Amino acid sequence: MKIANDGLVYVCDRINDRVQVFQKDGTFVKEWRYLTDTKSSGSAWDLYLWADREQSFFLMVDGTNEEMRLVRRSDGEIIDTIGSGASFFFGVHNIAIDSKGNVYTTEVFEGKRLQKFKVVSGAPVR
Repeated sequence: MKIANDGLVYVCDRINDRVQVFQKDGTFVKEWRYLTDTKSSGSAWDLYLWADREQSFFLMVDGTNEEMRLVRRSDGEIIDTIGSGASFFFGVHNIAIDSKGNVYTTEVFEGKRLQKFKVVSGAPVR
């Protein structure tokens, strides 16, 4: 769960392949579904809001499909995907962004590692 600067609350619902958005009082606002054919542990594991003032995007990780997605916050549209079968991830579970814009992911299962990505031209690269 992450709370944006505008007060909206973003929740990953892994098993149901979705990100839900609420007001702080719990009022439902909207939801977006991702890769709804995903079995097992679902497709929305964790997210982190972008560091710009408007938090225009968020990065979301998906440990089942082994990818990280750059998502536009206004409409939930996937802008870019990193990983997706390219062996970048194994059980990617959590994500964070530091004050310099570096992106960190952690992995579970047999991945058991931390990876650091630098943001180049607005997109994270390993």
